[in-house]
Amino acid sequence: MRHALGDQSIRVTSGFRSTACNNAAGHSATSRHLYGDAVDLGVSPHSLCTLAQRARYHGFNEILGPGYPGHSDHTHVANKSSRFWSASNCGI
Repeated sequence: MRHALGDQSIRVTSGFRSTACNNAAGHSATSRHLYGDAVDLGVSPHSLCTLAQRARYHGFNEILGPGYPGHSDHTHVANKSSRFWSASNCGI
């Protein structure tokens, strides 16, 4: 994904979380962050919508971004067994 974005940096604001950290952040007990296969991406040289759109193109099964409650300041991407995309402000 980084290469497809011109080898510019992608800002990761959250990656793997321990159970305690995940609970303190108020996130789901089934969060993929607990397994190390989810990241939250922040604005960098790329907009949150660009990141969400590229994540869709690159096969991420879970994408939550602008337009999804609680995701106005980041784009969440993860690999899950089922697909769920919601970033309505980005056309996803």
